[in-house]
Amino acid sequence: MLRNPEIVVLIGLFGLSTAFGATLFFLRTINFHKFSRK
Repeated sequence: MLRNPEIVVLIGLFGLSTAFGATLFFLRTINFHKFSRK
């Protein structure tokens, strides 16, 4: 079941998109706090 290329690609894309979105959200939060302190 995990040997199917389509499932592996879907899981990989979902993982990358989730990590990318989390990273952007984390960076935005840090920048927001930095600007709000000024």
